Amino acid sequence: MRDYYGNILRNLVLPMGDRLRGIPINQTLDLLEHSQSWDRSRLEDYRDAKLRLLVANAYRHVPYYRETMQTIGVKPENIQTASDLSKLPVLTRKILRSSPISFFCNSTIKPSRMSTVRTGGSTGEPLTFFVSNTSRAFDRATLYRLYRWCGADRGDPVFSVWGNLTIGNDWQSRMRTLKRRYISRTRTLDAFQMNPETQQCFIAVMRHSRAMILRGYASALVNLAQFAEKNGFVLPRPSALITTAEPLFPEQRHILSRAFCAPIYDQYGCAEVNGVAMQCEEMDGLHISEEHVVVEILDENNQPVPPGVTGRVVLTNLDNEAMPFIRYDNGDIGSLRATPCNCGRSLSVMEPVQGRMVDVIQGSNGNHVYGTFFYQVLSSLGWFERLPVFEFQVVQTTANQLNVLLVSGRPPEAAERHQFIERLQEYLGPMNIQLRQVESLQRSRAGKLRYTIQQWNTEGAQNGIALSQ
Repeated sequence: MRDYYGNILRNLVLPMGDRLRGIPINQTLDLLEHSQSWDRSRLEDYRDAKLRLLVANAYRHVPYYRETMQTIGVKPENIQTASDLSKLPVLTRKILRSSPISFFCNSTIKPSRMSTVRTGGSTGEPLTFFVSNTSRAFDRATLYRLYRWCGADRGDPVFSVWGNLTIGNDWQSRMRTLKRRYISRTRTLDAFQMNPETQQCFIAVMRHSRAMILRGYASALVNLAQFAEKNGFVLPRPSALITTAEPLFPEQRHILSRAFCAPIYDQYGCAEVNGVAMQCEEMDGLHISEEHVVVEILDENNQPVPPGVTGRVVLTNLDNEAMPFIRYDNGDIGSLRATPCNCGRSLSVMEPVQGRMVDVIQGSNGNHVYGTFFYQVLSSLGWFERLPVFEFQVVQTTANQLNVLLVSGRPPEAAERHQFIERLQEYLGPMNIQLRQVESLQRSRAGKLRYTIQQWNTEGAQNGIALSQ
């Protein structure tokens, strides 16, 4: 039985706030509850109708799309279905940063109908853009649909382990904290400030509250679980854990499941296009929010790859009329799945995203790998259990130099080091590999952990990468 305060929020306060802000979250959530069960034909018709409207409005009101489409000879009527998107060029962050932001915006959208968003710049390239109220409604509604898959709902208590960037003065910060606590019902452990004192306090608050959902960066949640286990703190049992913003490795899922005794749902999105895909109770692949976004997986020549083949993730936000992201290459690497989920929902499925293009490690022999490769090597050697390894990071500084950083209980012995380096060199070639035990790993500005970092000749090293497996 849910608490009375949650019912008041869900049925009165939050819908009233939606109306005042002009962000129809509840109505959108009602739509998503029905559309996930539509047959494929009806779902695709709905998606394609939104796509046609988006492209037509972008052509009429956004200088970038009008000039681009006129240059290549494509008219709005040439884009009828998602398969026609291949007629349009891919939008990149480099293109977005090459011209004033007004070049990519719809000037007919009033400021009251959109919000300004600034990314944390995980790869060193922060971005400012605008999001329409309609897109915000779909973003939030997809999250609340996931909550319902988890057995919770909007208005239920949520605990979050997140990078809490402070923007504005102290008064604004306090107001945001009060809003999160009493309206969003979210308590946050700042991923930037994770130390024994803050983690112990956060665990105590969780134990005295009725948290339904614990959500956060995969690595930060694992850190919290390991801290509790090491110090003998009893963790609460939320209805579900939701991991996001980073790849979730099998060993991490095992640690979280053991510590919290709760099902774990992986979620995928990015700041530019939130609410992209998420796991259901089957925990097998991620359902794409096709009512809100089109997901393409492309090769290095911008051609679609078949399901099961890895490529670049390219997203089209169907709802952001303020600043359309049409065929936006967000830098992630992923793949689609050909078979539907056993849950019976009609939404298409993608595999968990494996990393970012800027984090692809290039071997001296031409092979390319990302974070999952190094996880598999560490797992095959039993280092997660034996040392144990808590976190790792691989940094490529030159064409032939890899620095592997381990946060572990003990450093690997000489024989273990030799075996690890030999495994890497078997696949990446005779590279110089330095292995070091460290106390902690550096996070991005947003508080995320990048498992692989490529620092040498980033632009050149990415040319011609074959990502298929």
